[in-house]
Amino acid sequence: MKKLFFAVLPLFFLLPGCGVRKKNLLNKLRIDMTKEDVLLKMGQPDEIHCPTIHRNGDIEEVWEYDLATVDEAKLNQVVSQRLFAQFVFWPLLFFPSTWESPYEYHSYLLKFLNDHLFRWGRKSEF
Repeated sequence: MKKLFFAVLPLFFLLPGCGVRKKNLLNKLRIDMTKEDVLLKMGQPDEIHCPTIHRNGDIEEVWEYDLATVDEAKLNQVVSQRLFAQFVFWPLLFFPSTWESPYEYHSYLLKFLNDHLFRWGRKSEF
């Protein structure tokens, strides 16, 4: 049993970024989707901004998501470093802070008007 544990344990170090929401989730969005549809496609937002009520009675709400894009070159470098550390110089596994993350994180805003999606994009573009 111990041998199996030590054979499988190194595989966990090869998974750089499980649980990261990817930017390609935005490709599933469509204008006029309801909030419920967006929740099903994107999951819970990282932040929900306070709704704004306009004079004409329209309610505008903004959801914020922190999404990641993957730099393939950095990802290959991290995987190579982890393989090297696993099989050649295993003490490197204890110093992952020296490894550069292959992910770039950006905040995206989704705007709803009367519970229907009408605009989305990077936070820096709003």
